[in-house]
Amino acid sequence: MQTISSLRAKHLISPKELSAVLGEPLLCIFDIRGEIRPASAPPPWYRAMREEYILSHIPKAFFVDWLNDITQPDAPVKLTLASSEQMRTFLSHCGVTMAHRIVIYDDDGGHTAARLWWALRLYGFSNVQLLDGGWSRWVVEGYPTTNELPKQAPSPLELPPPSLQSLATTQEVLRAVQQKDAQLLDARSVELHQGKTTRGEKKGRIPGAYNIPYTDLVEGPHKQWRPTQEIAARFQEAGLDPSQRIIAYCNAGVSACVDFFAMALMGYEDIALYDGSWYAWEQTPEAPIEIGPLEENAPSKE
Repeated sequence: MQTISSLRAKHLISPKELSAVLGEPLLCIFDIRGEIRPASAPPPWYRAMREEYILSHIPKAFFVDWLNDITQPDAPVKLTLASSEQMRTFLSHCGVTMAHRIVIYDDDGGHTAARLWWALRLYGFSNVQLLDGGWSRWVVEGYPTTNELPKQAPSPLELPPPSLQSLATTQEVLRAVQQKDAQLLDARSVELHQGKTTRGEKKGRIPGAYNIPYTDLVEGPHKQWRPTQEIAARFQEAGLDPSQRIIAYCNAGVSACVDFFAMALMGYEDIALYDGSWYAWEQTPEAPIEIGPLEENAPSKE
């Protein structure tokens, strides 16, 4: 069994550690900076930060447009993860092989970076890390930046089938609500969880879902990951049992990847992401909804 410290070293890398390996030939860096505005703000809520990348980025980093490069543009549920072929085409264009070490960063505590981390793990990449503290920490600590775009010959990449164990469907979530055979974890804000506001068509949460907002898992000016022991205490406080299967969700499956990453840091094994999340749930006619504080279990009248 891996220790907490070894899991942290496996999944996270510091700016100092990354700077020391920039010359490695099998290193690929992805810049997936993006903006997710609060639900209380007027739409559009989502933006890819390509202009910021063009101005300055970590040397060798490829830009990932989290709204287009790794999503299906015509899917009925917005921000649905890209198909295997779409992922293969994008990664091949960046010269990625299954042997590469991949480091991902954003500037919002891993908010969008964790989404790509999860997607790569889903497709069998085993050496994938998040830059702890992201872009802002890299800059403040004085490591090199550039506006030069990377050049890389495409790779003949073949992706294995996705790991369905870490991908939950609407039918599995419905069964979890009915049979209580899995725990549900809502990574959205308390306001969204309790149905005080929404980004979708309906307000509320999936019945019985525990709530750990993704913002609870990072700290400080660079939104670095909290100590793993503190994260474990937060999960225990919320009532989650790591011996059971846990399915994380949010609005579109992005913020939930932060909670999924936190569970990986703690060594949780039976974990999954509901990719469609709330946007898929609210489109399902038979899907029940709760509003109000969790202990009240107040059914939605919508």
